[in-house]
Amino acid sequence: MTNRHLEKRYKGLHYEAGRLPDRLIDSKLYWSLPYEIRRFMYGVFSPTSLWRIHQQRSVQPENLNASTLKLFCDTQSIFVHIPKSAGISIGLSLYGRKTGDHRTIADYKLCFTKNEFQSFFKFAFVRNPWSRLLSAYLYLKKGGRNKQDDDWAIKFLSAYNTFEEFVSSWVNEENIRLGLHFRPQYEFLCTSGSTPEVDFICYFENIANDYNYIRNRIGIGNELMFVNKTAKDKLDYRHYYNKRTREIVETVYREDIQVFGYNFEGTSLKSQLARRSTGLTEAIR
Repeated sequence: MTNRHLEKRYKGLHYEAGRLPDRLIDSKLYWSLPYEIRRFMYGVFSPTSLWRIHQQRSVQPENLNASTLKLFCDTQSIFVHIPKSAGISIGLSLYGRKTGDHRTIADYKLCFTKNEFQSFFKFAFVRNPWSRLLSAYLYLKKGGRNKQDDDWAIKFLSAYNTFEEFVSSWVNEENIRLGLHFRPQYEFLCTSGSTPEVDFICYFENIANDYNYIRNRIGIGNELMFVNKTAKDKLDYRHYYNKRTREIVETVYREDIQVFGYNFEGTSLKSQLARRSTGLTEAIR
């Protein structure tokens, strides 16, 4: 296995059909092209991935853990699943199965035509960065969801015996992009700049109310069930931080904090909901 392939594996991207080739991700010229020309070029660079996307759009596998895009087409909705923000619980409760993996909003622009992307109802759940980081660390320390998660944790986390040590020694802007579970949330929702390209941002801290809104909006789903919940999620994440580690997260995840309106104290929900309500009102106008 080459170093390049090893790097991709540990980024957690080995199973994702529909991810942009590296040669295009950082190309300003590519992103300046019209929507459908970008999709055409993707097919030129990654014909196998494009074929897999077409398969996922038309086929719903019997295996509930297999990825599919068919339910998104059927319900005219797109759920952007950000790791460690209750995405598995939302997907299973709402769609009854795994859907689109951890694709970004940019990836979904490859999966759907311009008309589909613009008309489909797009949503995601986000989470307080301090809480999410702790949850991801504890989750991966226990082995994660599969062997790939466990391998990644052994490679990158086994040297750290405490969360404080992990944050102090490992968390920086480069390292957090080595693991899917630590990747900044805004990168899943923004293709350029810091404006999320979804119709509705749901908050993990308001999960019951926001899930019911989505369920009514799309017209499908069952009662919310919780899966992959870390036992220590019930504890106050603030107890795991000191002044130094709190400030490290504030610096490294500053875009998430600014874009989604979070603070360390966890007292931001009221203002977040008010800002969302204002945004929806302006969109209707």
